[in-house]
Amino acid sequence: MDALISPDSPELDVRQLSELAIFAKNLGKAPLHPHRRPMLGSHLTRMKGHGMEMLEVREYQASDDMRHIDWRVSAKTGKTHTRVYAEEREHSRILALDFSSQAYFGTRHTFVSTRMVQLQALIAWRTRIQNDKVGGFLHFADKEIYLPAKNQSSHFSALLSAFSDATKVENRLALNHTSSPWQALIKRNVRHQQIIITSDKLTLTDFDFEQLQRLSKFNLIHWISIEDERLDHLPEGQYRLEDTGGVRTIQVTKQNLENYQAQRLAAKQALNNQLSRIGIPFHHFGLEESPVQIARHLMAFGALS
Repeated sequence: MDALISPDSPELDVRQLSELAIFAKNLGKAPLHPHRRPMLGSHLTRMKGHGMEMLEVREYQASDDMRHIDWRVSAKTGKTHTRVYAEEREHSRILALDFSSQAYFGTRHTFVSTRMVQLQALIAWRTRIQNDKVGGFLHFADKEIYLPAKNQSSHFSALLSAFSDATKVENRLALNHTSSPWQALIKRNVRHQQIIITSDKLTLTDFDFEQLQRLSKFNLIHWISIEDERLDHLPEGQYRLEDTGGVRTIQVTKQNLENYQAQRLAAKQALNNQLSRIGIPFHHFGLEESPVQIARHLMAFGALS
């Protein structure tokens, strides 16, 4: 477990990501009743195997089967709503990475980017073990990599390779794209998927919010943030950092640390509030937590089966 929390290098190869399969297999069973349930609206069921997968809840149409009317939603809204099903025995999951150059940093154990990739690779293995479809959208440095959800060995190998590329330290020196995974997924008309987003973004523009709102209407989304909480307790002094702007020196004082803590706390609360308004659960973790711990939390809260 120590090697999992603190790998020798923040750069992970496909072999190391493949070793996560054993951890995915031993996560145990997800609880039948998660601590929180997704909000009413378009969503996928967590159960599978009965041949009928619920895609969304929408207003009743004349051609709909009366047996599928959702009376609880109808009573809440004052309009008749029906459940829409698809003949489907597999769940389908898109794993979205959204990294800025600041994700390639960590004061202890490893980089935030590395921990996020470990988690997504672990979720990918869990999905594959359950014989479900898995795909990814990776947005880092100057790269955008999209792999639609499939259940194929060659496709899965390509996903692990893309995850490995996302951990390379050289990525922090490349200019970031101005687009976002949610914007790209909307353009590709991605629907009826579970989308798990890992991002170091703590602020959403109005456009980001609008795009996520559109995406959440037809997909079940979870947002995961991983933060190096030791940054709040750095010793005072001078530090040299390198990013897309080059090498720079920053002065850490007690006052600017307190300001940083307050700003980060306010940003996290604002992001949580924004996501909650559109039914997207916000999960926040510290860098010192292992991907196994995080995955088990996600299982307990219904984000992972």
